[in-house]
Amino acid sequence: MAVNDEFNVYDPEAPEINRLYRVIFIIVGLCIAILAIRLWYLQIYMGSQLEYYSQSNHLRRIDIIAPRGDIYDRNGELLADNNVSYSLYITPPEFKDTEKERLSGIINMPVSDINDRLSSWDGFSYAPMLVDPYLSWEEVSQVLANKPFLPGVTVQWQTKRFYRNEKDMSHVLGYVREISGEELGAYDRSNPGKYVSGDFIGKYGIEKTYEQELRGRDGAIVKLVDAAGKEIKTYTYIDPVQGTPITLTIDAKLQDYTSNLMQGYIGCAIAMNPSTGAILAMVSEPSYDINDFSSHLTPVQWDNVVNNPYHPLENKCIQGTFAPGSTYKPIIAVAGLSEHTIDPGHKIFDPGYFTVGNRVYHDWKSGGHGMVDMHKAIVQSCDTYFYRLGTLLGVDTIAKYARLFGLGRLTGIDLPSEKPGLVPTSQWKEDTFHEPWYPGDTPPIAIGQGYDLVTPLQLLVAYSAIANGGYVVRPHLLADKAMTAQNYIVSDTNVSEGILDIVKKGLWGVVNEQGGTAPGARLKDIQVAGKTGTAQVVKEGMFRNMPESKIPVIYRDNAWFAAFAPYESPGIAVVVLVEHGGHGAFASAPIARNMIDFYLHGDKPR
Repeated sequence: MAVNDEFNVYDPEAPEINRLYRVIFIIVGLCIAILAIRLWYLQIYMGSQLEYYSQSNHLRRIDIIAPRGDIYDRNGELLADNNVSYSLYITPPEFKDTEKERLSGIINMPVSDINDRLSSWDGFSYAPMLVDPYLSWEEVSQVLANKPFLPGVTVQWQTKRFYRNEKDMSHVLGYVREISGEELGAYDRSNPGKYVSGDFIGKYGIEKTYEQELRGRDGAIVKLVDAAGKEIKTYTYIDPVQGTPITLTIDAKLQDYTSNLMQGYIGCAIAMNPSTGAILAMVSEPSYDINDFSSHLTPVQWDNVVNNPYHPLENKCIQGTFAPGSTYKPIIAVAGLSEHTIDPGHKIFDPGYFTVGNRVYHDWKSGGHGMVDMHKAIVQSCDTYFYRLGTLLGVDTIAKYARLFGLGRLTGIDLPSEKPGLVPTSQWKEDTFHEPWYPGDTPPIAIGQGYDLVTPLQLLVAYSAIANGGYVVRPHLLADKAMTAQNYIVSDTNVSEGILDIVKKGLWGVVNEQGGTAPGARLKDIQVAGKTGTAQVVKEGMFRNMPESKIPVIYRDNAWFAAFAPYESPGIAVVVLVEHGGHGAFASAPIARNMIDFYLHGDKPR
């Protein structure tokens, strides 16, 4: 029996009403559950982040990039410091999309690039985002003049890297640019040495190698703003801390002088203390203006660099690999004497060629050198002598001694992207070409052709080992007073002093004796020892008997000269490579001579 009491809300005889109440109860319950979940999400799960967004609504932080540490040469000459520059920031929630065209016209940045800069905005944050780190003073003036139409746009002063020797030092110092997305991977600013978008980072050279020492600790300006984003006052200011200054082993005067000597050439020139490994000069040509790379690089400037067929971005001293030519012969001489394969006084007759089976290998001198012992073979760079000696030694023994002197491996210099070169062996050929080493493969190797590849710096290390008594040193650019010459010794070749003296006397004769191949390196009051090298870049005989002036430049031989001085107590070792320069005696030896003269006579070239 139904109860018809008007206060009774339950009527068993009205099932449709009961179903309605159940639906309402379920809906209300779901709403309460959703509200509870949402409250938990906002207050607990997202609480700290939303608190940050709330704070950033009225506290605006702009980071101040710390000045990088200054860089000096060995004599205290300033090579790199910092200038004031201006950067443009946008606070996305306050910026109007309708003003992008106006801003684009002022700062000469396509709207698409502005959009790219703002694409990482999370939709909540009021933190300003870096849009253009390279504003000119004219652009700054235009932005400030249009400030009423550009809400959310601010200009902030920053420091920008400035290089005193913008071209001379490009391959040594490198440059600084804004960090890329790829580089950000493992970095954030939560602890020292880490990064966020908008930071600047060393991209090349010393700037990259010593990034952690050179970068400072960023500061910040925190400002109080109202609901419209208008600045009310500075809330706090955190001073940036400049990076650590560093001193290089480079002699800036010698570097500048060497750069002038290399103008108009393609190649490189390096000077080093042969006992300590301290790099005194390192020039690679062609070069580029590092101040351009550390500021707003125009498309035309970028195109001129990347499309240059002679690769100005490459440091040829450590990244260029070349056949060493006859500069390799002293290593073959050391191997022959150490293995007792030949006596230094033993003479052979050079008819101007050497045969292996049915293959003929020509000497550079038509008609040959006649009767030749080791000393004469080094002095006059007799190919036939070293064809024969190399064949007696075999490729694997040659490789053993080449590696003893630091060839075919990284030198360990404190610059990025060094290449190891190549010292071929019979196993290397088997692994690479799946064929055995043939007897006819060895003669070219013995005169620095064939598969041989070295970097100019590796060759410099090898000649330094000959000069300093047989020690392979690690070349370096950072001047560290706590380190001694002993700290930079990588290995001992264990070649006897007597053998090294025989080779060194030959190198002295190259420069100072009648018939030597490098009279152009001779100095009146300094005893220079060295070796020329002329390395083919095309197949042997392709231009045989053709005057060099008729050979296209790109097919001319590379010109080498490696040297050290003074002969009695070497204080400087030099390697010069002129690509397609022809003969080392004419192209490279005079440059090396002038570098040695300049350095040993107190920066006073004669």
